[in-house]
Amino acid sequence: ISNLVSHDSSDSSLKQKIMDIVGVAVVFCMARHPNDARLQEKALKAIRNLCANCDENKEAVANIGGIDAVICAMQSLKHELEVQEEGAWAISNLAQNKDNREAIGLSGGIEVVIRAMWVHTECIEVQERCAQALFTLTEDLHNANVALELDSVSVVLDTMQRFTEVSIIQEMGCAILCNLAAITNEAKMQIV
Repeated sequence: ISNLVSHDSSDSSLKQKIMDIVGVAVVFCMARHPNDARLQEKALKAIRNLCANCDENKEAVANIGGIDAVICAMQSLKHELEVQEEGAWAISNLAQNKDNREAIGLSGGIEVVIRAMWVHTECIEVQERCAQALFTLTEDLHNANVALELDSVSVVLDTMQRFTEVSIIQEMGCAILCNLAAITNEAKMQIV
């Protein structure tokens, strides 16, 4: 499934058709096999690809419980690198939709992303995907406040210091800090 929808296309009709056929099955399998890391990784990759460049699928995945499935996978399999990378990438794609961004924040998505950054400090791929997800999530004011409460500033700065040569981490780190600094003067002080 993930391979079928992995090709970027300006016409999202194929992705929508695939979503209509297999979307519920993917989420159902995730719920039935929560401790199967390989299945969760593949399902997260399918969700990530179904939602890439397809606004309709972002809504459809949310409507069938996909947000909760992604967060549950990341919570249950927090030590599985591939699950964390694919989960953060799926969250990043889903969060491009404003309603999904809010739902992810209210469902514990910020917590799982920040935890993945702390647990997998040496994995560049996890750090990149988590930074992208955290950036998108903190575009929402409520989510930005939650991220501040969870000391996201520390993990973002730690990641930026650890991976100085990785431009996407530097770019996303600055963008996250910018989102957080825009909240209040107290937030600015926490960053400084």
